[in-house]
Amino acid sequence: MFQLSAMLTPLVRNVLLALAFVLMVQWGVGQPFLDFLAWHSLEAGFQPWQPLTAMFIASPSLANMFFDWLVIFFSLATVDRLMGRRALLQALAFSWVLSLAGVFVLDLAGVVRPSSFAGQNGLTTALLCLFCFGIPQARVLLFFVLPIQASWMGWATGLIAVYYSAAYRDVGSFVMLFSWLSAVLWTFGFSDWTRRLKLRLQRRQAEKRLGRFSVIEGGKGKDDWVH
Repeated sequence: MFQLSAMLTPLVRNVLLALAFVLMVQWGVGQPFLDFLAWHSLEAGFQPWQPLTAMFIASPSLANMFFDWLVIFFSLATVDRLMGRRALLQALAFSWVLSLAGVFVLDLAGVVRPSSFAGQNGLTTALLCLFCFGIPQARVLLFFVLPIQASWMGWATGLIAVYYSAAYRDVGSFVMLFSWLSAVLWTFGFSDWTRRLKLRLQRRQAEKRLGRFSVIEGGKGKDDWVH
């Protein structure tokens, strides 16, 4: 039985309420809202703000929107507790940057077809895989019926992302692919690298502070001094 109180934390509730509010505005304004804020490929009318605004608006597909919100409801609280709020935000920011860079490079190379993307698919792909790879031995219910190991679902998500990217070559499929890749990189190395880099920088700063002082050891006398 699902523990709704454990999943519906203040963070999850606030995120879903914010998305619902944006959805109401989106339905009220109509197509101009999507045309202005969705992420368009270069040939479809790209604007610099679109990679950021696209992830806050709802997917035009009700099925995709429902799935995105379902992933947020079931996994956000767990990943938040597992990683900590700061590490989670860093991982999602890394996912967004990698998706932006990857899609933009492929778009410049002419790989991306003229298309547009809106929704939380990138966020939820990264979130789902952070969950699956963060607790790989956990058992999850695929389609609420089939119990499988969490890590298997994480790798299966990657296979689906590769297939969609090869078959459709649109902005949304590549966002999904690079979001999955970001979760893999973060889980299996990048987070450890950033942690080691942070510790190294902190050690250097500490050494610099200590280097300002020198101690001359010796017997206690009037000429002994510390500076």
